[in-house]
Amino acid sequence: MASPLQIAAGDWGFVVMGWMLSPILSFLVNKFFTNLSLDISRKLRKLEIDTIPSLKETLTKVEEQRMVGAVKGKGSESNLVTLKKIENDLKSILYEAEDTLDLVDYHRIEKKVKGDDGPSWISRAVGACITRCKGFCWLGATLCRSGEQIPISQRSSNSNPVMQRLRAWSQSLDIKALCQSMQKWLAEKYVAACHYRDWSYEVVGINKTNKEDDIAVDLFFLTIDGKSLWKRIEDIENIFNDLKKSHLLNQDSSSSSKIVAEDTNKEETDDMHRSIKWEVFGRDKERFGKTTLAQYVCDHEKKAQDKHFDTVMFIHVSKTFRLDKIFRDMLSEIKKGQQSDSNGVTALHNELKKNLEGKRFLLVLDDLWVNNENRKGRDILLDALDAGQSGSIILVTAQREDAAAALGAQKQILIPDLEENDYLKLFMHHARPGTIEYKRIGTKIANKLHRSPIAAVTVGEQLRKNTRISFWETTANDVVLNETMGALWWSYQQLGADIRRCFAYCSTFPRGYKLKRDELVRIWIAQGFVNTGGNATEEMEDVGNRYFDELLEFSFLQVRRTIIFGSETFTIHDLLHELAETVAGSDFLRIDLNGSPKDIPAGVRHVFIETNNGAKVLAEKNQDLGKLRTLIIKEHWKVGTDRKQPMDELEEVFDCLFMRMRELRVLIVELQQRTEVMSVPASVDRMKHLRYLGFDIFAMKLILPSTFSKLYHMQTIDARYMSICLPENMANLLRLRHIVSGRLDFPNIGRLTSLQTLPSFTVKKEQGYELKHLNKLRGALEIYGLGIVRSKEKALEAHLARKERLTKLRLFFGNNNTFNDPDVEAEILEGLCPPNDLVELDIYDYRVQDSELSTHVRELVINYCNWDRLPENMERLVSLQILYIFRCNKMELLPTLPQSLREIVIHSCDALSTTCREEGHENWHKIQHIPEKVIFP
Repeated sequence: MASPLQIAAGDWGFVVMGWMLSPILSFLVNKFFTNLSLDISRKLRKLEIDTIPSLKETLTKVEEQRMVGAVKGKGSESNLVTLKKIENDLKSILYEAEDTLDLVDYHRIEKKVKGDDGPSWISRAVGACITRCKGFCWLGATLCRSGEQIPISQRSSNSNPVMQRLRAWSQSLDIKALCQSMQKWLAEKYVAACHYRDWSYEVVGINKTNKEDDIAVDLFFLTIDGKSLWKRIEDIENIFNDLKKSHLLNQDSSSSSKIVAEDTNKEETDDMHRSIKWEVFGRDKERFGKTTLAQYVCDHEKKAQDKHFDTVMFIHVSKTFRLDKIFRDMLSEIKKGQQSDSNGVTALHNELKKNLEGKRFLLVLDDLWVNNENRKGRDILLDALDAGQSGSIILVTAQREDAAAALGAQKQILIPDLEENDYLKLFMHHARPGTIEYKRIGTKIANKLHRSPIAAVTVGEQLRKNTRISFWETTANDVVLNETMGALWWSYQQLGADIRRCFAYCSTFPRGYKLKRDELVRIWIAQGFVNTGGNATEEMEDVGNRYFDELLEFSFLQVRRTIIFGSETFTIHDLLHELAETVAGSDFLRIDLNGSPKDIPAGVRHVFIETNNGAKVLAEKNQDLGKLRTLIIKEHWKVGTDRKQPMDELEEVFDCLFMRMRELRVLIVELQQRTEVMSVPASVDRMKHLRYLGFDIFAMKLILPSTFSKLYHMQTIDARYMSICLPENMANLLRLRHIVSGRLDFPNIGRLTSLQTLPSFTVKKEQGYELKHLNKLRGALEIYGLGIVRSKEKALEAHLARKERLTKLRLFFGNNNTFNDPDVEAEILEGLCPPNDLVELDIYDYRVQDSELSTHVRELVINYCNWDRLPENMERLVSLQILYIFRCNKMELLPTLPQSLREIVIHSCDALSTTCREEGHENWHKIQHIPEKVIFP
């Protein structure tokens, strides 16, 4: 047995070895890192600029081959299945490649936020990208125990002659080969040396504070983890290469992209059912412009001056036929967008009957499907409609002749196809070129399209974009156009690859879903579908809007022609939605109606759940959600449930989901529960890829945890109906682009130079609250607290003139009922200097009436201003179209108003509200040239 003295001598020998080997090993590790990390960097670069683009190109070819085989009827069923399997596998490794780069980028941002020195961020990035082997766990524990920094002295590496000779010697070696052969030995000796050296430091009381000494440890980790990252990229490349050569794959494609759940309103529907007879007009002809014609009828009636109907309603029904949704949509149309507070089918039914009593209405039920399951629901619907006045009309569009008959239609409105010449005119109107040769080829193409209006529009618009005669000839000979779906797919193929990916993503949403432009474009950006092509000066939102406009131009998206909270909405034609589902494949899953979601197939990446309890059931299921990229939950209110129930259970549900959704990029949650406060669980930081967070809950406040500031990829926070309590380090989210909410403020907001949407800004005396660097702001901005600004110079610091994309500006000069001197207020307004392209300017509590206003403003709102007259330069505001004047009780006379005005609204202004309605009065004469005048007492 060894004596204590021998053990101590051995230990001190290791200590001496630790002191001696530390600088040598530090130098070697740095050398190894330099060589291996360069290889890893090259591998990552190849993945980004070579492998991923090649993957997308191959995926497009496989998709095209599969669709051509399906449309033309070429190829065996087994070959189509094989192509589908290859397509799914290609998508899977494309997602894997994108997520690998995404994690590396996450830690690069983390380094920038934390201000790390050295390559420690790279170590974390690589570590996050791979799952470490158990054999390396002890190494990490030894090197980084208790979070301590391990000192490896490098001070003498440049001056020590021994180190200089070592460096010269190492340059003559193949360091990369040496690294590979010595790695295991080096790991063992390095750990042992550092361990005994650290032990000796503890014995003699040396304090380890040199931060630079941590670098070598990070480099060594990179050497270990880099090999795993290398292997991960190699696996992606190898699978890709195998797929490109594969022709015989046997596995079936994944499950259907749509699951229909059960209707939980069934019992209530049964209780309400009773037999009544009605008269309905029906129009049934499959896929030939039914919806377009019905929408045109509604638009015509809404705009008619001599209105025949008291209310006009256009309701998309679809296969689900959810009665509560139909009632809510009808009430929303009647109330001009205001949502009903009624819960349950019975309450909605009664409210609808009350609103229809004594009214003559036009109702369009678009895309109606009938079956035994919705028979009782149809009867209840017609019972509610029976409250309307005689002369009301129900117009039904459907793909089957029995749909209108099931509602009691006494006759069908049979509309024949367009005549051949009329159809050719429609087609050539969209295709445009008018020479004889183009018309000859155009006639040949039009004859292939079976007089389908949607095919005429989509194919014609694509031909208009490409006027080469050879392209028209090739198109005329393409047999794909012989079927309507084939013609739509041909038009889809003419779109750019990124736009095709954006369109396919639209299959996430149900048929008839009302899409909003800004929301959809931001989701596309969050998913990485929008490509600026390396143009650093172009914003992704501008590119995404071009994608959107192109889909709109070719009718892949259609204007809904209704306004929701001031925004246009858009829908997708049923046939084009079917096309989107086909090209999207098994990546997408929708769960419609009320009920519990079934299992989510392993290959699904994007999920839309429209149920009452989808989040809870999803959390309770023991499923791997680690590959999900989109989760949208739209919950409808369940009859008999207390809307004011505590939110603790819901927060636990989301905590469970957050822990499992590691690759999620878009999370949108719309709930009907009422609560004062909704707290987001701290586990939200597990979703490092998250870019879009949307919450629509009946809550006054949304509280984001401190860990939220670690979501460095975050781009959009949408909680438009709530105030948001933000974490202290919110300014760490350097990629944040849009905040949609009520009033908010947080320190160091000026660091978020990518910010484009900001609901409001409150002027404060504390440091860190400034607008000067936020020059990418666009849209609307509200500025509160201008009452504490003390000079024109301070106002100039906001640099509003540089924020050229702002279109609406609301200025609040009062600050807790304290105001500046009027002369100071005038200087402040002048110093704010809004951008020239400002469309709307709203001024609140401003007391200087002779201010010069921008001649570029198109909409001017004056609120609570202590003026006795409008500014004298009003006549020179030649761009002004809309003027609102609210609660300006001292104002008595109007100046000469510009001829450009199209609308004036005067509300709660004592003198003006009276004199502007008094025929012959001076004020009455001054507004007679304005087409639309709205005056309230």
